[in-house]
Amino acid sequence: MGSSHSFCATVLDKKLKGIEINTEALEAITSTTNSRNVPPYDLDATSPDKAYPLDKIILKGEWDYLLDVFELAEAGLVASPDVYPSFVCNRVDKLEDVKDESKKRRFAGILSYITHLIKFKDRHSMDGVTSAKRHKLPSILSQKFSSEIISKQGKHQDS
Repeated sequence: MGSSHSFCATVLDKKLKGIEINTEALEAITSTTNSRNVPPYDLDATSPDKAYPLDKIILKGEWDYLLDVFELAEAGLVASPDVYPSFVCNRVDKLEDVKDESKKRRFAGILSYITHLIKFKDRHSMDGVTSAKRHKLPSILSQKFSSEIISKQGKHQDS
């Protein structure tokens, strides 16, 4: 059995030596991965909330500008498809099921953040969606998205 094992190892070594590694392709993958619009993440995480830590995506000072969906839900109003993306409209009613106010604010804040991201993207797309032009994007988020998204897109297009 020992000789067959060493024979297999020798064959495998020869095959591995014959493989050419395309370092140019590997570098291209690395550079595009780093320049994509990927939020901060933890590769070693064992759960989604650890993989993408929300406090590294939505910063402490930004939460005060993400109250619109919470206030809408508290007033018992329906999210208008003219103002909010369908993804958000379809989830606002789920806020009623959340009894803990801090969790409700957090969930509503995430929905508001998603709205601002989508409207920002629409505003900067080729056709510049009309509803996005009227959207009131808080300046703190506009500056953040501009620096994180537009500057990265420019770097990605340059490479």
